[in-house]
Amino acid sequence: MRLGVGGAVSTAFAEVEHLVPMMSLDNAMDLDELREWGERTTRRLASVGFEQAVTYVCELKIDGLAMSLRYVEGRFAVAATRGNGRVGEDITPNVATLAQVPDRLTGDVPDVLEIRGEIYLPIAEWHALNEEQERQGLARYVNPRNTAAGSLRQKDPAITATRNLALWTYQLGQVQGVDVKPGGGVRPHPAKRESRPPQRDRQLVRGLLSQGA
Repeated sequence: MRLGVGGAVSTAFAEVEHLVPMMSLDNAMDLDELREWGERTTRRLASVGFEQAVTYVCELKIDGLAMSLRYVEGRFAVAATRGNGRVGEDITPNVATLAQVPDRLTGDVPDVLEIRGEIYLPIAEWHALNEEQERQGLARYVNPRNTAAGSLRQKDPAITATRNLALWTYQLGQVQGVDVKPGGGVRPHPAKRESRPPQRDRQLVRGLLSQGA
């Protein structure tokens, strides 16, 4: 479960530089790889003076398109894909069609706030979309993730608006105006009804081996 960067950046959209890199997750394919990752994590934390037992947040992986939403003085300014982790694609008009993305944040907000998460297509919406494809005699979409990615890369935002995409936020990127470290967690935000995983699927555990690994 190493952190890495994403894939190549498309030339179809304007580029956006991530001032705080957007890292991606690698896979642990078996318990040995998971245990090795846990041991590396413990050693790395010990090297910077953290000697306590490591506590992990275990939750479902939402299989969508990684997204960074940037707010400047409380106003929605830019939505960018991960891209290669350092430079992404500007798809602001498309993301702005999502009902759960506010144009303005209320309350005492930072000068700059980047909120990161996943935009994805809920299974029920994917089935409904494929049913409509079949009624029109068109090819079915292969899987929800690719459908979500294609929906966000439409040149016409009106098409994106019809796809009923969902947003799940979980992390901060760049923050200016308050003392918050980039990469810090945020309260998971459900995009719309039925988009948030049940609470029982999110657990706080102390040590990987405590859960049978």
